[in-house]
Amino acid sequence: MEGMTGYWGPPTATMDWCERNYIVTSYAAEFFNALTSMFIAVAGFLPILVHFRRRDCMEWRFIIAFLSVTVVGLGSVAFHGTLLFEYQRWDQVPMLWTVAIVLYVLFEQKHVKPTYRILPVALFAYAAVATLMTSERSGNKQWFSFHAFFGLATFLAVCKVTLFYRSLPSEMPELKKVMSHGFVALLVAISVWLMDLKLCDQLHMLPAYDYWNFHAWGWHLMVSCGLYNILVGIWYHRLKVVLEKDVSLRLSPIPHIVFVSPKHSATELRATSSST
Repeated sequence: MEGMTGYWGPPTATMDWCERNYIVTSYAAEFFNALTSMFIAVAGFLPILVHFRRRDCMEWRFIIAFLSVTVVGLGSVAFHGTLLFEYQRWDQVPMLWTVAIVLYVLFEQKHVKPTYRILPVALFAYAAVATLMTSERSGNKQWFSFHAFFGLATFLAVCKVTLFYRSLPSEMPELKKVMSHGFVALLVAISVWLMDLKLCDQLHMLPAYDYWNFHAWGWHLMVSCGLYNILVGIWYHRLKVVLEKDVSLRLSPIPHIVFVSPKHSATELRATSSST
């Protein structure tokens, strides 16, 4: 939301959120939005950190998926911190590629070896075209172009995750709980994102709304929780059901996978799945 002008100058991004600009420091356009974007970066890096000792059991598809979420978070920090169009692309372009990577994970989830040979090519082409179409500064056209490409891919991902959840057996209550928590978190995230976008003037009638705005403390926090839960749940299912590893899922202090059996070499696991 337009306010003072700081170190980065007038905003050139096609989006300016409800938090008033430069209210905390002249070096951060949307201080709280930039700060809470780190939740997303942490949500991507945390699964790798928590399971670092068993990274030999993490296929490249999941490593890339987790790291891509971290890149989205860091890009979001740059975007919200500057509100410059060049950094807006640092946020949006990784989002497009991340959802493409997640779609690959979902489509190949139940196959030990890659089955859909054309899938990586199709997803790469989609993400590349989306990147080109959304990287030109053109006001409302850029806004609608990005949300059309990202929204379509996200809708497909949500459908796949929903089908995946409905296929889970009752004998896996921990997994169903983790996935349902992820769903609820994403539903809350989308709801508060829309409220912050559509009801900005009304929300600013509330005391000190800039400091606890929904985009920062609602969208960023809840989407981080949702992505973490769902991706860890999908990874656990693949290890347990598809690759038949001796693992269990623990829900506290945060959802994480416990590896019961002796270590499998990275070569063995990745050769089994032959995935990238």
